[in-house]
Amino acid sequence: MHKENLVYTFETALRTNWNLVAFSDNKGENKLSYQQVAEKIMRLHMAFSAAGIKKGNKVAIIGKNTSFWALTYLASISYGAVVVPVIPELKTDDMHHIVNHSDASILFADDQAIEQLDADKMPRIKAIMRISDFSVVHHRIEDLSLIARARKKFDDKYGNGIRPSDVVFPDVSKEDAAVILYTSGTTGTAKGVVIQHKSIFQNIFFAQQNIALKPGETVVSHLSLAHSFGCIFEFLFPFTRGCHIVFTGKILSEKTLINVFRTHHPALVVMVPQMMEKLYKNFILPYTSEKNIARGLRIPLVKQLIHQWTRKKIIHLFGDKFREILIGGSHLNPEVESVFLDAKIPLSMSYGMTECSPMVTYNRPDTYKARSAGTAAGGVEIVIDSVDPYNIPGEILVRGDYVMLGYYKNPDATRQIIDVDDWLHTGDAGTIDKTGHLFVKGRLDHAITVSEGKKIFPEEIEMNINSLDYIRESIVVHREDGLYAWVYPDYPRADKDRKSHEELESIIKDHLPAINEGLQNGIRIKDLKIQPEEFEKTPKQTIKRFIYK
Repeated sequence: MHKENLVYTFETALRTNWNLVAFSDNKGENKLSYQQVAEKIMRLHMAFSAAGIKKGNKVAIIGKNTSFWALTYLASISYGAVVVPVIPELKTDDMHHIVNHSDASILFADDQAIEQLDADKMPRIKAIMRISDFSVVHHRIEDLSLIARARKKFDDKYGNGIRPSDVVFPDVSKEDAAVILYTSGTTGTAKGVVIQHKSIFQNIFFAQQNIALKPGETVVSHLSLAHSFGCIFEFLFPFTRGCHIVFTGKILSEKTLINVFRTHHPALVVMVPQMMEKLYKNFILPYTSEKNIARGLRIPLVKQLIHQWTRKKIIHLFGDKFREILIGGSHLNPEVESVFLDAKIPLSMSYGMTECSPMVTYNRPDTYKARSAGTAAGGVEIVIDSVDPYNIPGEILVRGDYVMLGYYKNPDATRQIIDVDDWLHTGDAGTIDKTGHLFVKGRLDHAITVSEGKKIFPEEIEMNINSLDYIRESIVVHREDGLYAWVYPDYPRADKDRKSHEELESIIKDHLPAINEGLQNGIRIKDLKIQPEEFEKTPKQTIKRFIYK
């Protein structure tokens, strides 16, 4: 088998790290060595064969981040099947729709999902298996004993245990589909992004060349494995490096996540901007914003001491042993970014999208450029569709092995996003500098046209608004008479500081002059409106803007 191959990479990781711990769940349950993972993968391969699952068949997985979710994913891809990860927070009808639309043959689900799902509404599923123990809870297999006999066959063949040399998986082409990732959970509108083996391999290979991880080191998997960023950088890449991956299960609060980092001491911390900004506001800003600290930052020697103190606090916050904090997104709030860079924290940024599996750019810690999403990852081409790409934002176009094969069973939607020259139209606007650093401005369909046809991107204004006291999130909207900002206050902090809701609203309204002072000429926010409840979000935790127009 060719070495530049995803399945061979998994085989090599299992053989090389045989006696190391591969997976465990947050509280120490389900601890599996690389040897145990290899054995369970081989057992599942025999079960797949007995159930009539063939290469190219779809295997759906619904569940929270656990050792057995990861195991099922590896077993399916290394068998030659196509994994369909389903976000467990979706509505039941949306889960049914994705399972059916993907033509899944078998479904692995956790107990919570099993209670919600109706097998009669998924008529093509051959079997539903409990992900925690691989027991069959529903089936349409004529002779279920075939699976039991397959298990006995494995025991007879490997009664004395498997050896590294026994780990030989089917030959799978790099051009074959590996995963179908659904971009939306809305029934009838979900688009299945078909990702090939070569795309996942290229992401992993780039990470291996650029991000330092050693066998036996720990990585915490807290981002959803049903999304490509968390799956690649908190699971698949660390797995190929022989790391111990700790799965947190459900999505954690900021405080709980910090406790997990301090317990397990990850070597690589992977974050999204929203969570990073929340951690900053809750655990760093309350100290750095004190009056004495603010005054000290004006004195060079004291300023240096403050940055050293901040560095120690941040390092302890993320578990003391990390060598890099990788942010998955187009940009980080400038205030947060500045504090981390001033404290000499090894920060990196990766911009991408599901359709690029997911990496497009990488902003390296040792050459980090502020406000940039980085330069093109290896094997990726980027162009800006603009008459002046250095100064005038245009659509970011991407081409290369990272780009998806297309949308599953949706050629029209595929043609709309990938042109005849194989350029993927991201829908994001950006500029690029002469060193190749990309600067993402926002979504093209969020752009607001102001005076004389000039376009502004609300995301840039929102970053500044979100950095202000007692503001948790915001969105900027355009109405006939001008721009308005909807603001969701930081109620927990206000309660902690004993601010009444009337005082809180007054504090937020008083931010308006400072916001407008930082905007370009002719652009002004007319009013800040309080959003009393958290903004409604997509499963990827982005605000559903269309609701608040």
